[in-house]
Amino acid sequence: MALLSGARLGPYEIIAPLGAEVLRGGQAVLFTVTTAGGLNNEQIAVLDLTTREQKILIRGGSHARYLPTGHLVYGVAGTLRAVAFDLRRLEVVGTPVPVVGASDDHAAWGGQHQPRSR
Repeated sequence: MALLSGARLGPYEIIAPLGAEVLRGGQAVLFTVTTAGGLNNEQIAVLDLTTREQKILIRGGSHARYLPTGHLVYGVAGTLRAVAFDLRRLEVVGTPVPVVGASDDHAAWGGQHQPRSR
């Protein structure tokens, strides 16, 4: 992810892109932006590798993962949340909701629960 380190996303300099996940057949990358403002300023962003456009999807969240159901799951202040995600437009759709019944037998994942495919 050297492509992203030191880059700018709006007014923020990307210190370290975390938890990067390649999306859409390798045409986009989902990642967490950690800025000089620290963990309270983490943001979930996406980079369209075709257009080189970067945009913030979620402010205050981290370690997002895309699920085949068309949702992003991510951590916020020790909770796991989910929101619908339009993979074609690379946009969040709808309002995030807490995930009820998240498994307690999980691997460490940015201080959050990590979803697993079954």
